[in-house]
Amino acid sequence: MFPELRPYLEDLDALAEKGDEFVVPRCGKSSNLRTMFIAIIERAGHEAWPKLFQNLRASRETELLALYPAKDVSSWLGNSVPVAMKHYAMARKEVFEDAALKPSGAMPENADENSEAESEADAKQNAKQTVATASGPQEHVQKKSPRIAGSLPLPPPKVILGQSGGMGDTEFESVTSAV
Repeated sequence: MFPELRPYLEDLDALAEKGDEFVVPRCGKSSNLRTMFIAIIERAGHEAWPKLFQNLRASRETELLALYPAKDVSSWLGNSVPVAMKHYAMARKEVFEDAALKPSGAMPENADENSEAESEADAKQNAKQTVATASGPQEHVQKKSPRIAGSLPLPPPKVILGQSGGMGDTEFESVTSAV
C-alpha cells in the first residue's frame, strides 16, 4: 500500500461497522467496480474520464517511475517494463519544460565573449573542410559544427555512394520495398 492512501483507508476503516469485511461494503466480490466508480465520480460533481482504471494506473506508474527504477515499479504493479513503457508510462510536461531550460551538453566557456578573430578563424576552417573534391561517386563532404552559443548544429553530412553502394538517394538508410 502506498503511504498516500493510508490515511483515507484508515478513515474508512474507522467508519466501518464492526465485522465488515470491506472498507467500502458495496464493493464486494461480485460488484461492478467501474459502474460504482462512475457513480462516485458523478456524485462528486465531476465527469468520468475514458479508461478509468487504466488511466489511474498510468498516472500512478508515471509518478513512481519518476522516483524509482522501472524494473521495481513494474514488479510492484504487476507488469513488465516493456508493457509499462508501452501502455502506462507517460511523458510529463514539467519534465519536458525542465529539460528545455537546462543544457544537456557541455557549453563552450565564455561563449558570449567569442571574438571576431575566432569567428573568422572558424569560418576559414569551415571553408577548408567544405571544399568539394571532385573525386567521383565516393565523395564525402563534412562541415565543422558551429561554436557559437545558441546556434543550431549543422545537419549530418551527406554521403553520396555510387551505384555499387546499393543505398540510392536515401543517405544512410537502405531502400526497402515495403514499410
